[in-house]
Amino acid sequence: MRTLRTVAAAALTVLAGCVTYPSDGLQAVQPLDIPVPARMSLVTHEHQSHTLEVGEGYRYADLVYEGLVPVPQIASYLTDRMQQHSYRLVSDDKPGQDHQVLVFQRGRFRSECQIRKQEYRTRLEIRVRTNL
Repeated sequence: MRTLRTVAAAALTVLAGCVTYPSDGLQAVQPLDIPVPARMSLVTHEHQSHTLEVGEGYRYADLVYEGLVPVPQIASYLTDRMQQHSYRLVSDDKPGQDHQVLVFQRGRFRSECQIRKQEYRTRLEIRVRTNL
């Protein structure tokens, strides 16, 4: 039993030494089927954007983009382009001036896109979830 613990402790020590972490924290990868307009940049600092995909059946993403594209132009772009990736628009709300929320569905995947003007720039937040 003591030998087993020693071997397990040594294995954990070796494995722990092999683990690497990105310098800025979580990983954020742009999903190929979520289009984003040119001139919008992915925000990766301060853990604002991150993604997780497991096979083809599970997705979780919080993606934040910033740029100088007007809110209506981003909404129009997303409405047109998401359909090209088999997403269907299920909700289009305008809770305030320079603020629009689009919700798309494709099978089990739901994408909520919040677009809002903040000071001198536009912020696009995309949440992708899997309905289980």
